[in-house]
Amino acid sequence: SISIFYPKEKRNERFPEYEMDQARKYGRFEDEGYRVRKDGTMFWANVVITPLYNQENKLTGYIKITRDLTERKNADEILRLNEAKYRSMINGVKDYAIFFLNPDGTIASWNEGAERIKGYTEKEISGKHFSIFYPKDKQDSKFPEYELKQAKLYGRFEDEGIRVRKDGSTFWANVIITAIYNPDNNKELLGYTKVTRDLTERRDMEQALRTSEQRFRNLIEGVKDYAIYMLNPDGTIASWNEGAKAFKGYSKEEIIGRHFSIFYPKEKIDEGYPQFELEVAKRTGRFEDEGFRIRKDGTKFWANVIITAIYNESRELIGFSKITRDLSERKQTEETLKRSEEKYRLLIDAVKDYAIFIVDLEGRINSWNEGARRLIGYSQNEILGKPISIFYTKDKQEAKYPQYELEQARQFGRFEDEGLRVRKDGSTFFANVIITALYDKNKNICFLIAYSMRSSNSAKLFI
Repeated sequence: SISIFYPKEKRNERFPEYEMDQARKYGRFEDEGYRVRKDGTMFWANVVITPLYNQENKLTGYIKITRDLTERKNADEILRLNEAKYRSMINGVKDYAIFFLNPDGTIASWNEGAERIKGYTEKEISGKHFSIFYPKDKQDSKFPEYELKQAKLYGRFEDEGIRVRKDGSTFWANVIITAIYNPDNNKELLGYTKVTRDLTERRDMEQALRTSEQRFRNLIEGVKDYAIYMLNPDGTIASWNEGAKAFKGYSKEEIIGRHFSIFYPKEKIDEGYPQFELEVAKRTGRFEDEGFRIRKDGTKFWANVIITAIYNESRELIGFSKITRDLSERKQTEETLKRSEEKYRLLIDAVKDYAIFIVDLEGRINSWNEGARRLIGYSQNEILGKPISIFYTKDKQEAKYPQYELEQARQFGRFEDEGLRVRKDGSTFFANVIITALYDKNKNICFLIAYSMRSSNSAKLFI
């Protein structure tokens, strides 16, 4: 629950639920206050919560944007100190326009952030009325003067709206005006501090988020490579996209309202597997599986299925999203590869006149055929995991010749050599050696090694 980010007193007064309720009622809720990090420390946050609705105008969730405003809050509090400290503290701030207004609204100070955001130098702007930053309609309605009156009346005024730069361009600003009184005479108004942030990027994001749901819906409807649809909590189908129609064969009119178990083989339905999927998704938040599914015409396809539980702000289950991919082609390829690999293994294992085995990049033996057992003397159980250097004479081991051979094969794809090799019983034989570098689909390397007895009557083996 998002309440984990709130101080205990806010949780006790159910403030997180209140925020969601206000957002739902008014379309948007914004607040500032302390929030809690994982490590227990607190920060001052600006929070904007926007509700999301589906095409039936049903609430599907919320977007929550949180910004750490600890620096700004600290700046606000610091600005309540005397002007000397204020000036030394804020002059270097670049992300906020922070300046001081006289009681009549004329500008008395200017920081680097103000120059960066507004475009005026301190020399250009000092003594001018701060209404220069407002659009003409706001000036005509005396909104700048209204802001000062509210700050004077309540101590502080905050607003968001369009402001104008020196070059005439506009930006969306968050503005905080704080009334400053003489500490020795709290009725004597000394002026106002004004903190302005450029929130154009955030506002653009919010506006984009407001329109994103419809765009998202249109996007989902148009996806043809995935079946993407919503289920009600009871498993009946609530939405249907083009990909679902293409995969399953049903039109939207045919399938909406029917239970999604219609896509499962009879044995899966009999054992309650569709309901099991929903229960796992509800319990853990997500369920993924691969298996056969049934099209409208009765044909089967191999599917990857992801089911995600969808909850509302009260943690009530409102349904599930279901994404299905047709992996029949991949499944068929995998089955073909498995059969091919098994044929290859049986073929290699049956070879008795050549020692054929596979080693990894470090030279450890991973496979061993019957020919290797007969030629070199080790059984499979004895040799797997051992280094190939065991087959080399001592002088070759000391010269790191086995590693050299593998490196040559790695660099050039293949290495061939002839020389003495050592059997299990210590006897030696003169071998023709071919090492071939092999790569899997992830570019992982191993080496296929073939030994043959070299004699005047033997022929070389090429791989």
